[in-house]
Amino acid sequence: MNSQSTISDGREKNTSFVTPNDIINNLSLDKNYCLFLDIDGTLAPFQINPEHSFIPQTTLDVIKKITKLNIPVIAITGRDVDTASKLLHPIEVPIAGLHGLDIYFDSGNYIRPDLSSINFKNLKQDITKNCDKYPELLIEDKGYSIALHYRKNPNLENNAINIMQKINLNYPQLKINRGKFVVELIPNQADKGRAIETILNHLDLPAVLPIFIGDD
Repeated sequence: MNSQSTISDGREKNTSFVTPNDIINNLSLDKNYCLFLDIDGTLAPFQINPEHSFIPQTTLDVIKKITKLNIPVIAITGRDVDTASKLLHPIEVPIAGLHGLDIYFDSGNYIRPDLSSINFKNLKQDITKNCDKYPELLIEDKGYSIALHYRKNPNLENNAINIMQKINLNYPQLKINRGKFVVELIPNQADKGRAIETILNHLDLPAVLPIFIGDD
């Protein structure tokens, strides 16, 4: 295990790193594991533009090794399922996208709540209008949520938060979720913890030990 000083969210802190092989070598054959992995900032290095994100081939190779040990691997991410699937290609694993809102097991098994009461088109228009004065703010439309990134200019953090809080008042079906240099409006049903419970119940694994690895 290595330890080094890193910069995160503008603050300096010590971070300990565990290599993928450390994880593999310390698994016990006496337990049933289920591995939940975040993508951005965990599997994929942080990028200023989220469209430039990628998962290194060495990381994908380790995930393959873990799945060959018959350990279920599930991606649980703020990304939408389609984008997450492309980042993980060619590996096919279950994905809980949009912070657990969409749960994809395979082409015939997909869980998504009814969100027909939310006008996401109007939501995006409202956010776009309020961001006119801040061209460095990046709007990401995920289909069932809208994220506002201030990665290009961290000094706009308060502006981004204020914009989303103001708009949230008109959309009670949504809640604010904050991450690294991003503030997002997501449906109230979105919850990674609930998604993990749903997936564990679906897999019906006896005496399972779930492990979640993420950066937030």
